[in-house]
Amino acid sequence: MVYLSLLFLLHLCFSSLFQIVLAVHPSSVLVRVRASCAHFVNPVALRQWVTWALQEQAIYKFFCPRCRRHWLWQEVRKLALLNEHDRNTLEQKIIEIGMREREGFINFTKCPRCGRLVERFELTNLCTPCLVCSERTARVYRFCWACLKDWSGPSPRNDSCASPLCASQAALLSCLLVTAALDSEVNGCPSLRACPNCEALVTHTLDGSVQVQCPNCGLYFCYRCLGRNGDHHGIAGSCIMSPRQNLTGRNWSPVDYFND
Repeated sequence: MVYLSLLFLLHLCFSSLFQIVLAVHPSSVLVRVRASCAHFVNPVALRQWVTWALQEQAIYKFFCPRCRRHWLWQEVRKLALLNEHDRNTLEQKIIEIGMREREGFINFTKCPRCGRLVERFELTNLCTPCLVCSERTARVYRFCWACLKDWSGPSPRNDSCASPLCASQAALLSCLLVTAALDSEVNGCPSLRACPNCEALVTHTLDGSVQVQCPNCGLYFCYRCLGRNGDHHGIAGSCIMSPRQNLTGRNWSPVDYFND
């Protein structure tokens, strides 16, 4: 399966994907591109169809109109010859649709290196190649679907990559948001936080103060903005909510704690 997947990616990256075909009319040139299923498509017509499907029908999965083979978004993006503006607009639309249909959107994420939207095509393998990055470097670039770090270790794997932070980082990126009372200061925060000092995972009880204490190192910090020991990023009570965190892997010691 991995061998076939890499062959598919290499086909998209380095094969003669774009083939120009002359139309019958001598004054015009009809450009068609060859998809991975070996069928040809007009990039202009494809771009119009994709735009209509996303903006009017909220459809974000695309199939060859002839053989019904699934085209990954990264292939559609290339076949349609999207410019940067169109790509940004359509990918933002896909993200908006995904926020409404979370269960069906779990197979999309952004490449941690280039930021392009990537659709997963091996649901049993966390090792995920990026077409754009692979083209730029002329070698297959892979990242971990769970922790969004450069892939390390053997593949395929469906549990984690070889990074010791993979499981914790994946939990921080995929956890649900807190749905507390509207006047709660932690409403909308990730349901898991990493202690700003030792990076142990902490959750909020949804009762009492926005300040929590790390059970591992004892640090008090704001669950909303991650400010330490009573300090806030912004005004206390309406501080700036910190986004989902990326772990650094720093090792905690008592000296670190008392020096902070």
